[in-house]
Amino acid sequence: MFPVYYVFYVTGQGMRGNWDDISGYGTFLKSWKAAFSADAGFWTSLGELVTLLAKELGLAMAIGCLPYDIGLSWIGYVLSLKYVRKRRQSRFQKAHPA
Repeated sequence: MFPVYYVFYVTGQGMRGNWDDISGYGTFLKSWKAAFSADAGFWTSLGELVTLLAKELGLAMAIGCLPYDIGLSWIGYVLSLKYVRKRRQSRFQKAHPA
C-alpha cells in the first residue's frame, strides 16, 4: 500500500501547490516505518502514527486521494450499470422468448 499512499501524498502536495515540499519515496517510506517500529509499544506506535498523519502527511494524502476516488468510482458506476442492464436484458429475453 505504501506506493499508493505515496501517489496520494504527491498528488495532494501538487494540488496544494507545495511542489517544493515533496519528499522522495525513500524518505516517505522511512517516515511510515518509523511509526511502526518494533521496539515501541502499541500505544507509542499509535501515537507516532497519528502524529505522522496529522502533522506531516495526512492532509496531503486526504486531498490527493480525491481525484482517484472520484474517477475510479465513476468508472465503477458506469461499468456496473452496463453489466446490470445487460444482465436484465438477458434475463428478460430468457423469460420472454420471441
